[in-house]
Amino acid sequence: FNVDFHSLRKIEVLPDGRLVSDSLPGSSSRSHSEMKVQALADGWTKLDYQLELEPSAWIPSSLGVGFLRHELIEQFEAMAREMLRRQQGAKR
Repeated sequence: FNVDFHSLRKIEVLPDGRLVSDSLPGSSSRSHSEMKVQALADGWTKLDYQLELEPSAWIPSSLGVGFLRHELIEQFEAMAREMLRRQQGAKR
């Protein structure tokens, strides 16, 4: 099962530390996400992420939920790898 997905987003960093993303024309009719980044006392970072997505084509929920979960996991794993890569580069 393949689904082409293209996403063009307008992203804003707000003074309260939130990253707000809204979709521009692409594969989804409407997409809005917000991510709040919070430094924790133990040195960890907490990401609170919320996504609202209205697909442009019907996808059965039995397939759509799993697909979205897979895509989000991939995106956050890629973000974590990039943060680690940048951290390693900064130490040199």
